[in-house]
Amino acid sequence: MPSPVFRDHKQHIEAIYQQALRSVDPHILLGNAIPKIREILHIGRQTEDLNDTGQIVVIALGKAAGMMTSALLAHSAIHPSAGLLAIPATDRSSYPTQFKVFHAGHPLPTQASLDAGAAAHSMLAQRSKDDVILALISGGGSSLFELPVPGVTLGDLLRLNQLLLDSGLTIAQMNIIRSAISQVKGGGLARLAYPARVVSLILSDVVGDRLGSIASGPTVLKPDQREQARHLLQANGLWLDTAPGIRAALKGRALKRGKARRPANLLIGGNQQMIDGASAMARSLGFQTRVLSRSVQGEARRVGQHFARRLLGASRRIDTPTCFIQGGETTVTVRGTGKGGRNQELALSAAGLLDGKRGIALASLTSDGVDGPTNAAGALVDGTTWSKIQAAGLDPGEALDQNNSYTALSLAQALYTGRPTGTNVADLMLGMIYPGVEV
Repeated sequence: MPSPVFRDHKQHIEAIYQQALRSVDPHILLGNAIPKIREILHIGRQTEDLNDTGQIVVIALGKAAGMMTSALLAHSAIHPSAGLLAIPATDRSSYPTQFKVFHAGHPLPTQASLDAGAAAHSMLAQRSKDDVILALISGGGSSLFELPVPGVTLGDLLRLNQLLLDSGLTIAQMNIIRSAISQVKGGGLARLAYPARVVSLILSDVVGDRLGSIASGPTVLKPDQREQARHLLQANGLWLDTAPGIRAALKGRALKRGKARRPANLLIGGNQQMIDGASAMARSLGFQTRVLSRSVQGEARRVGQHFARRLLGASRRIDTPTCFIQGGETTVTVRGTGKGGRNQELALSAAGLLDGKRGIALASLTSDGVDGPTNAAGALVDGTTWSKIQAAGLDPGEALDQNNSYTALSLAQALYTGRPTGTNVADLMLGMIYPGVEV
């Protein structure tokens, strides 16, 4: 096999990214989990846990909910009697008539998000102890599926979520606050399902695969988190900007917490599988591979600069084409009025350090295909990107200060055009080094 050369770096990154996505295809991951589901439910065995009166009800929420549902229905062993999906507006697939479908909002909830939560509440109120609630949970479910505590309105939630998204708080911290004012987060969905059994299949989009943080953990039983939520809002200067209805809910008497049968929560996949898929494809293309981290977190621009420095340092030592891989999810503290996403901001910040350097390319890409409120999945930069932005008449440093990475990167034709992928397992960062550059 000929050694990879720099002029093909875009094709290399494309091939690695696509294989990484195939590695986290919900159809494959959920199909692999079907035997475990059948074992838990004793389907197909002499001891039948679902007796003649028991039914299976599906509650699917998140960016991968549609594909997870389709994968589940493709297996003849599972026969849901009813179901509910809370999915992005971009998912226009058809589902069986016994499924209620809500095209809800992300990254901010919409009325459809609340309608989905209310419909699930009504549906679950009719369940018996012989029923099984099969929850299909993926990232994005926190905004797509919601039922706030009394006194908290959609307007209050929108205001809070925008504050959180702009704050730079980690996803785990955001979810503590969101769960404290929700009837479905933090195990709330499992409580609403009582006395039915709950079995959850979970696709992770969070660093460390903490089940309680994925879609704010609707089937992961948590204690009252109002005190923690108050502290986070106050410590980060957000308390006074939080809606009065939410402040009242966090300070008032706690709602009576319902009973719940302990759910069976099964993690079926996450960022690790995406990294493994990327590594395998990079090796097949002729690259040495090095996984630097499977748990990247932090401010996007700082992570981008740190990654660029690692690549620059490595480029002076290695003598064979090498693909450096990172996985995780960064955050952005919004200070400007520009347009962009965390992966674009990461890539643009790295481009400044890579300016003028030959034989190095860097890409930061989201697994769901949508990076922030843009039509890009991320960006791909090299040693020419920064100067191309300057040549087009824009100061890339100022663009970073204004969180305007989308505009800057578009001038350099460095955006990676995205589309919803139907999965969601956080982000993939690739650093490509081609020693002895052959252009």
